[in-house]
Parts: sequence; C-alpha cells; structure tokens
Amino acid sequence: MTTLPDAGEPPSGAPEGGGPGAERTAEDDAARALAGELALLIGRVNRRMLAAGRALGHGHLSALATILRAGPLRLGDLAAREVVSAPSMTRTVAELESRGLVVRRADPSDGRSVLVAVTPLGEDLVLRARSERAAILASLLAELDEGQREALRASLPALERLACLPLPGESAPRHDAG
Repeated sequence: MTTLPDAGEPPSGAPEGGGPGAERTAEDDAARALAGELALLIGRVNRRMLAAGRALGHGHLSALATILRAGPLRLGDLAAREVVSAPSMTRTVAELESRGLVVRRADPSDGRSVLVAVTPLGEDLVLRARSERAAILASLLAELDEGQREALRASLPALERLACLPLPGESAPRHDAG
C-alpha cells in the first residue's frame, strides 16, 4: 500500500499534524475517484428512469415506497427514514392522502399518535412505478453488449452490499434498501 501525503485538510475525524490519520493512501484516492464516478452515473441513470415515469415526484414516491416496505409508520419515523424534516413530511403525506394513496389511522399502541398506511391504490402505484423503472432499465440494458451486461451482473453483489452498509453515523446496516 503506497502512502501519499495529504494535500489538503485532514479527512473528517483525522488527527492533524502529520499523524497516521492525516495521510491518504493510493487506495483511499482510488476509492474516492470510484465513488465520484459511481455517484454521477447512478444519479444519471436514476434521473432518466424517474423522468420516464412521472406519476409522482421522487420524494412522494420514495415516501410511499418506504411506507409500503416498512408498514404503517408514524410521521416522525417516516421523516427520519426519508431524511427530511417533519413539516416537509407532513406536507408530503397530506398530498399523498389527498390523492387517496395513504390513510392516517390511530396508533393502537398510543392513541395520541397517528400511523400512515398505504392504500391499495398507493400500493398499485408503487408496484407500477417499479415495473416501469424495471422496463426502462431492461430496454437500456438491451443496448449493451453481452460483456457489458455480464460486467454489471458481476457487480451486483458489491452494489447490494453498498446499499446495505451503514452510512457514517449510522449504527446498524440497512436491510430495507431497495
């Protein structure tokens, strides 16, 4: 492993002053470069799929899919999972509710709280959106040659692991990615 001197500020949480944490390795630099490329490419593919299926905006569809996957949730729990503010999630849920995609009901474990649940119409919309995105991705994949498709297939276990790894500051791996 080749050690490179740090050219800028030390990485977050690293000691200053030339200690071992203030050095970057060639592997660190390669990982950062790969992360940048992956973030751009995944973002571009995702935006193309989202643009093709405009039934709901990304935030609304994401919230709806999260409720479908996790089951009925309190607004605060949904906001935390979606990494948005509670007022923002309140507006999102109000819009979903006005379209008949979710319902609010009393939390049986705490009558003061409300749970948000997906309606059959909301479930159908999420499933159709997933199906549309899969069809779009399949048509794009059909444009690749077999070697390119095989390279993507071989990367799936690593991508699945990435989707489930805890983010910095999270304590447990995610099992609900998807």
